[in-house]
Amino acid sequence: MNQHFQWRGVAALLIATSLSPGALADVLSEYLSLVTGSFDSSAQAAADKRYDNAIWHTVEIWQGDPAARWTYSENWLEGSSKPYRQRISQYTLEADGSILVRSYPLPTPEQFVGAWRNVDRLAELSPAGFSADALCPARLARTGQKRFEGGTIGQTCRNSYRGASYLVSRSLAEENGFSNWDRGFTAAGEQVWGPVTGPYRFVRRNAESCQTPVLM
Repeated sequence: MNQHFQWRGVAALLIATSLSPGALADVLSEYLSLVTGSFDSSAQAAADKRYDNAIWHTVEIWQGDPAARWTYSENWLEGSSKPYRQRISQYTLEADGSILVRSYPLPTPEQFVGAWRNVDRLAELSPAGFSADALCPARLARTGQKRFEGGTIGQTCRNSYRGASYLVSRSLAEENGFSNWDRGFTAAGEQVWGPVTGPYRFVRRNAESCQTPVLM
């Protein structure tokens, strides 16, 4: 996986519109195949002490609607007692071939810790319950075979952590893993949290490591 990437904006990156209508219908499936599963940043953390070992679990839920795909994600730091983030995300294909991502918080997140192992625990929830304004909408562009880049849109993602005014998130997904770079900025554009040198780099975990119990 490339260790560094430069965000150039969806409009500059987008090549999905060169695909046939049939191929466009497969874009969502291709993207989800890259980001669902269990990943960690242990290799990066071992090589660079400025980064923690973060663990991400993402599973597809509510399958059946090809026009709108959904996932549940759970994000941990190694050794922590609870996830630092849980969210439901919706993915839809835009007319220009880009993917619009809308993410939502869970009403009672502690109730669903570990649901990535058994999605039946999410049965009481449904897409209809997540129709309100999404947190931090993002756009993704298909920039090559099994390669997607994207991120949040402008300064629309509000954030108050450590005095920030907004959050900027950039991501790159490839066949062997993905990179994610979340940073918080003040209204004046000063970065107040998040990595300065570059994104977290996540590698897919093998089946054995995925079965290792996570602290809860």
